[in-house]
Amino acid sequence: MTFSIILGLCIIIALILWFVGYYYLLKYLTSVEEAWETIEEQFKRRHDMTDELRAVMQPHVALTNDVQDKLDEAIEGMVSPFNSRNEQMDANDELAVLLREVMESAQGHPELVNDPDFKRIFAELDDSAYKIAAARKVYNNTVTKYNKKIQTMPTSFVANVHHFTTREAVSTAL
Repeated sequence: MTFSIILGLCIIIALILWFVGYYYLLKYLTSVEEAWETIEEQFKRRHDMTDELRAVMQPHVALTNDVQDKLDEAIEGMVSPFNSRNEQMDANDELAVLLREVMESAQGHPELVNDPDFKRIFAELDDSAYKIAAARKVYNNTVTKYNKKIQTMPTSFVANVHHFTTREAVSTAL
């Protein structure tokens, strides 16, 4: 009789630990995805601001076809759902370099540099770059915590059974 009670208690405790482990894995995985969504929102914002920048610059400075193509390529790489997260970050970093070049080329046109829309757009692009950098750190920290949770006992059993896989942190090139 006591053996069956002890066995029953062990099974109940094991089930509780299983459900708690599963809950925490889902919680961490959700946090990882939410952190990435924050980055994607900023990517979309940068895409919109880059289009606005082109419209503001057009009457003052004609961007070369090469620069236009590079901007399009970087934006497409940044927002493409078919690229890996690291590829999207690399495209974002390329866009940041291109935007610095555009800003430098605009310095020779005082009417453009003094345009309030131009100033606002560049301020918003800088703000977006800052927010992406902060969100990148949050994402990488969250991925690290999630990956550690998957690899530690007892949640590693739950992770293996339910096919939770590690996530890759994103690179920080700039």
